[in-house]
Amino acid sequence: MLGDEPMISPVHGPPIHEAIVTRWTSVLKNGLGETAKQDLLQKHLAPENFNSLTVPQLNPEVSAALTAQLLRRDECLVHKQQVLAADISAVAQVLSSMLEEKEGGNNPYIQSLSNAGRLLCHLHYSETITRKELIAINLNKDLRDTLSDAPINNFLFGEALGDRVKAAKNLEKSSEELKQVRPKVFKQSSQNPLNSRGAAQLQRGARAGQYFKKPHPAYRPYQQHHQKQKTRDPMERKQREVPRTLSRTQPEKFRRRHHQ
Repeated sequence: MLGDEPMISPVHGPPIHEAIVTRWTSVLKNGLGETAKQDLLQKHLAPENFNSLTVPQLNPEVSAALTAQLLRRDECLVHKQQVLAADISAVAQVLSSMLEEKEGGNNPYIQSLSNAGRLLCHLHYSETITRKELIAINLNKDLRDTLSDAPINNFLFGEALGDRVKAAKNLEKSSEELKQVRPKVFKQSSQNPLNSRGAAQLQRGARAGQYFKKPHPAYRPYQQHHQKQKTRDPMERKQREVPRTLSRTQPEKFRRRHHQ
């Protein structure tokens, strides 16, 4: 009615010797002393025919471009890789001794040691990738692909890094020259500045109109006369002009005509 009971996978492996548990638990909680750690690192150096186990060095070109803080962080990661390399070397030495024994290939412990070595190698590889990513994000973004795709060898970003950087820059320059140059299209604004200026003037005129009233009716005759004077022919106005002052010696007829 309730269905099958779910299968609970084991979360632990088979037990190991108590002497190993006691000693390794102390290391997990307290770590190794500096002297003990250096002794173990010297005992388990990388085999002479296993160059890939060597921790990659930071390229001089990259090291010169990093800050002191980034360099210290990379040194910490390098130290972790050195410890991993010693672990891999220790497992590899035991596994190699078993394989050299007579009928050593049938030893049931070879599989476990091989699995341990493979996992440790993967962890070593992961640390290398982490170092590359943490450094690449602090360098020129246009060269990140060139740095990230570099093969892993004695140097973190591969050998001949300077030549590869120059080649990448030349390739980028050539690609820019081959790109088709398209004319720039400028979008015309929907709002005409002339119309906006006219609208602003109309608006100011409307505001100003509220402060002025129509002229008084008594003022209209003078206004009409003034308007006629403006529209009259200039020659006619000139002919009708009369000297401002009239001398008493002028004829009476002329003075009478002028006053009329």
